[in-house]
Amino acid sequence: MVIVLALFGIILVSLMGLHLVAITAGTAAETSSIAANLARARMEELLSLPPDTLKQQNGAEEQRQVPASGGRSYTVHTSVVAPDPARLDITVTVTWQLAYGGTCAGGGSSSQCAGSSPVTYARTLQTRIQAPDQGQTQP
Repeated sequence: MVIVLALFGIILVSLMGLHLVAITAGTAAETSSIAANLARARMEELLSLPPDTLKQQNGAEEQRQVPASGGRSYTVHTSVVAPDPARLDITVTVTWQLAYGGTCAGGGSSSQCAGSSPVTYARTLQTRIQAPDQGQTQP
């Protein structure tokens, strides 16, 4: 009976370690998906703007929480660069932090994760659009 309980204990400890790894991987995948969706939404918002207004969005940065009521914080940074008059390069970068530890693996709040060292992640979405000719006039 003692040998069976010892084996059961060893198996249980191993499974708990695997469970923690699975929870951590799930949290990383979930936050990465949220960041990609935030980047796509921001890019769609930018592409709906006229090119003249689009240039004014360069350097814009905003904080978003998902879910909105006290969730994880994401920073959405927008860059709009005109390498030449004929095109605009648009880059949207979403950054967030994950802290790995026992209380953080399940998606704990930043106050719960204060003891562990956070890792910063980023997702970037880029596109290039043709800018209208500056010298061309509309009839």
